Amino acid sequence: MKTVIQTRVDSSVRQRAENILNSMGLSLNDGIRMFLHQLINDRAMPFHPSTGDEPNDYLKKCIEEIKDRKNLIKFDTVEEFSKWLDSEVEE
Repeated sequence: MKTVIQTRVDSSVRQRAENILNSMGLSLNDGIRMFLHQLINDRAMPFHPSTGDEPNDYLKKCIEEIKDRKNLIKFDTVEEFSKWLDSEVEE
């Protein structure tokens, strides 16, 4: 037995999703059915919800410096770190 599911979404969201699915040879209905089947198979969301925000250039640079262990500052106490943090915020 088949059932009808109705949901309201912004028209631009629908169009963008449809365009992506169509480029893969799928309809919006196909995409929704795939989502539901994957949800059942995994017994979990088939993706990891996130804000989708990419880090800005400054954050990307900081991440690379940490990975490369560059410009690291060592603190012996929490108080030293706190003083340093306060001085950075004031600048």
